[in-house]
Amino acid sequence: MSADDFPPSRLVAMLGALLLVSSAVTGAVAMAAPIGSTPTADGPSDVSDTSGEEIVDTFKQRVDSIDTLVLTKTTKMTMDGNQTSTTETKLWADFETDRIRREVVGSGSGSETITVRNETGTITYRPDENQYNTYDVSSNVSTMATRMVGSAEFEYEASETVDGNEVYRLRAIPNTTSDRNADVTGTVWVDTETYFPTKVTVDTDTERMNYTMTMQFSNVSLNDDLSDSRFTIDIPANASEPEPHHHERHTFDSLSDVRSEAEMSVPSPEVPDEYEFESAYLSEGDDYSVVRLRYTNGSDGDVSLSKRSDTGYNYSDNDVFEAVDIGNRTGWYNEFDGNSILIWESANHTYTLYGDLSKSETIEIAEPIEGE
Repeated sequence: MSADDFPPSRLVAMLGALLLVSSAVTGAVAMAAPIGSTPTADGPSDVSDTSGEEIVDTFKQRVDSIDTLVLTKTTKMTMDGNQTSTTETKLWADFETDRIRREVVGSGSGSETITVRNETGTITYRPDENQYNTYDVSSNVSTMATRMVGSAEFEYEASETVDGNEVYRLRAIPNTTSDRNADVTGTVWVDTETYFPTKVTVDTDTERMNYTMTMQFSNVSLNDDLSDSRFTIDIPANASEPEPHHHERHTFDSLSDVRSEAEMSVPSPEVPDEYEFESAYLSEGDDYSVVRLRYTNGSDGDVSLSKRSDTGYNYSDNDVFEAVDIGNRTGWYNEFDGNSILIWESANHTYTLYGDLSKSETIEIAEPIEGE
């Protein structure tokens, strides 16, 4: 994954594998009675009757077996103890037919968005702007959810009561083996009867900051019949569809090929000796262009450098980044999950260097190319 995949406003949300897991449990967990005994009014059954391992196995086995799901999800993000955003989303999903309806009814931006995906594609409508976009998008929802849940291991921690509901508390552990500069922990509270999560938290601690994502689920219905009309959307006749931006996209296996094809100049980063060029990506259009170079050390280390049209984003307004000197220019630096990210601007272009590098290595690579 490259740094270009992380928009500036969402850098605080780069939570590693656990973020995928928390997304997965919003998407597919089936209604099922717990193994062993059934919880009583006095509380959850004792783990001696239903072992922690059985609870985890049941939760994981049911991930991709749900037919339909309806819920309201409230997501809160906090950084260093200060709440930064809250989003409320209503979701309807039919996993048998791969159809989804998602309505963002409350967010920090205050903009409502309705997204519907069915057998013909995906359409997103923004009522405040009276604009819509259509996409030819298809994928298998349950397969995606299964893959995402597979990115972590779960451990039973306790049976407890949350907001009057009896739940099992599970710990989520990312399937990573590399040394990390971030401590990421996830917790899932699972209903003792339905095995559907009532709450998910993901905590990420780094040397510079702490951030937490909390998702709470309400108005949950599992395996109810959903009307076909739920997965359609009536766009007003006076709504407009902005003209899509057409970009030519190409991938290359050699630096010489991407340099001969690109209209913009292509940087020549001096990466550490153990890294070799692997691939390049180029997308150019009238309004936006980007070239991305990827280097690898042959094992688990990657370095990518991108050069793109100036985004106009003011990184000095973002507390996530630390200002650093790159020659006679200012860059913006951060670390996450064992990787560094450095962003700087030059000659109407924005550069992003991202990879398994130390801070000094990152700046050293950037200095010779900061004026290209």
